Amino acid sequence: MLSVCLKCVSGAKRSTYVCTKKVLKISCTSNRTLFLSKKPNGQQTTCEAVPDPIRMRRSQCIQELCNHYVNSPHYAPKSEPGVKSWPHHFITASHVLETYLLLRHHKGAKTLMHRFANIDPDRSEVPEISSLKSSKVQGHEHSLEELSFMTQFAFTLKRAGYHEVPQDIIIECLKKQHKYGNIELSVNFEDYEFARFWIYGRNEILEQTSDSEYLWKAMFSDDNVKTRTVHERVVVAARNRNSKNMILKGFKDVPVDHFETLLPEAKVQIPRGRRWFINFSLTTTAMIAFFNVGMTVLTDLKLGLVWMLSCFIGFITYRSYAMYKSQRNKYILAWKKMLYYKSTSNNRGLVMDAINKGHERSLKEALIVYGIALKLTQTKTSVTQQEVTSAVRTWLSSATGTQQSGENSFSSSGAFSLLERLGVLCQTSNDVEGDVTAHFSVQTPDSATQQLLAKVTTIAAE
Repeated sequence: MLSVCLKCVSGAKRSTYVCTKKVLKISCTSNRTLFLSKKPNGQQTTCEAVPDPIRMRRSQCIQELCNHYVNSPHYAPKSEPGVKSWPHHFITASHVLETYLLLRHHKGAKTLMHRFANIDPDRSEVPEISSLKSSKVQGHEHSLEELSFMTQFAFTLKRAGYHEVPQDIIIECLKKQHKYGNIELSVNFEDYEFARFWIYGRNEILEQTSDSEYLWKAMFSDDNVKTRTVHERVVVAARNRNSKNMILKGFKDVPVDHFETLLPEAKVQIPRGRRWFINFSLTTTAMIAFFNVGMTVLTDLKLGLVWMLSCFIGFITYRSYAMYKSQRNKYILAWKKMLYYKSTSNNRGLVMDAINKGHERSLKEALIVYGIALKLTQTKTSVTQQEVTSAVRTWLSSATGTQQSGENSFSSSGAFSLLERLGVLCQTSNDVEGDVTAHFSVQTPDSATQQLLAKVTTIAAE
């Protein structure tokens, strides 16, 4: 992510722009902080939920890797008494690697939490405001603090397996009128200084239906069970124009493209068809009551026609308003329940959760790459990154039952660079002339444990 502060032309205001991939459009016409992303070539208007390629716990991952290595026909167990088995050495190396990553992530977490402490809306100590600084200068400093935090927080979420939704797709999703019962939500994206969404995982859940809908489907439909694709986790970071505090919240089981329910400034309205139906039914009922009852009242009580019509029009107006308000309050209550049950964490708790998930995912990726590389060295002396990546994807497909393809495929670049930096993977010279592919030798679990212990001692002494 790149932060660019531009010098504006005469007559224009200063703007701060943040680009996640490429800058699409630069203009100096406002003082908003914009988060832009590259628009895809295809006209994509939906947010596709990407399943997580690593859907197993760390203990299960280590156990599966040990079984995968031991069950190989090239594995020769040692029968000498007092000699520890290969799985024992691999588990020891994994524990030392976990200690190293925990110490390294602790330093990054400390820096991230320090940056978030300056903009945390739940902070108990309010920072001192200097009387010499103007409100514009203070707002500019607050925006820079938010920018510094969001830059590092986005990297932490990416390391934890989250995917950021491009801004153009968010705008298209907010334009869609999703129905929630008899209610629609609308969000004006221009009301926010910035709004960013990160998604993680994909799941299929049963869609909840009302009793009337269930009875209708049971009578006239063969398929009574309807599923919905949801994001397992969604992280929202947004700030309204009229607010000084940033919204940072996490949710679970959010339907695809339904981002408007996660923003607080959503407008609740009844669909046009529903309004026409309510008005038509009320008008019909009032007309029938007027001709059956009103005419009798006019004849017996000698009341004026204008006064009677005014009473019926007032009744229709009040009844319509009461029905609209009832529908709106009913949805707001359901909305609050949904946010209560689907909200996972917010603010400081969400930041710590992202840090822990990033540490856990980095450890699992490194263990998987190291375990598969050890498996490949049973038949050869060195391996390449392409060979390890292909073997890892094949192993994950068989272990988790998910197809590794496209955005769902496993990427070993981060784990490979980490293991190479730690000395667990050592680059060797190529024996084949003209071969420019880097070959790596893999340290045994015993050698890797000694190498990692030295790294742990060094980083702990700093």
